[in-house]
Amino acid sequence: MNSRIMGSILLALSGAFLIPGYAHAGLESRMSNSNVIFSVIDLTPGDSSTAGFRIIPSTYNMFTDVVAADQIFHFDGVAAAPGMPASVQVNEGDSMARSSTSGTFGELDTHAFVSAYPSGIHANASASQDGVVELYPHSELIIRGQLIQTVEWNPEPLAFDFNSTGFINIGIRSGAQFTGITRTLSLFGIDEASSTRQEEDYMLTFANHSDETVLLTFDAYLTSGVQILAVPEPAMFPMLGAGVLVVAGWRRRARRQEAV
Repeated sequence: MNSRIMGSILLALSGAFLIPGYAHAGLESRMSNSNVIFSVIDLTPGDSSTAGFRIIPSTYNMFTDVVAADQIFHFDGVAAAPGMPASVQVNEGDSMARSSTSGTFGELDTHAFVSAYPSGIHANASASQDGVVELYPHSELIIRGQLIQTVEWNPEPLAFDFNSTGFINIGIRSGAQFTGITRTLSLFGIDEASSTRQEEDYMLTFANHSDETVLLTFDAYLTSGVQILAVPEPAMFPMLGAGVLVVAGWRRRARRQEAV
């Protein structure tokens, strides 16, 4: 084979073989609200009981997109019926954004992954649900669940600038009364750790001491967004240079053989 052609092929492949994880290296961000349980405590005075609640869920709304150079490559959205598992996912090359629900009221998951090659791509995923809870007289509503936030290099940390942001908001409201929980995870720059993970069990309560049924508004919103910036850090250049030197040495040897 012509040495010039062979050298070009090796130069094209050198990065893939000499840089760990070149083909599928990237960063993923995930936010989820899981293991959601609704229960009630009876506050009724005396022996009679009117305690209880009823959930009237609305649709889930899920949106995902993958963006590069301020141009939306893919966008998709879905409104899923309450009580039915559903998901929406978009892909652009190795980058991906997905939102899903198990069908359990309030349980949502958002997952965004961007590949380091090509870099500069944004991936965003969001999911939300709201509904009404009828809280009967002399009842205390209890909502338990688990918040999970993760940012992880796949398959290993690379020396690239990046930013990753996740947001979770869950709350119940009646008029001016509100109780809820909000968490934000933001990472920027270069993180040598392979992953960052936060887990938190939460409990929200809302008491109705009146003799009337109270209507509560429940809402949950999650979003995950991640981007790897386009310019590699200086730490990457020695590996790139090693690949170029290997190819240069091979081509020099080939020329000597042709001269002989």
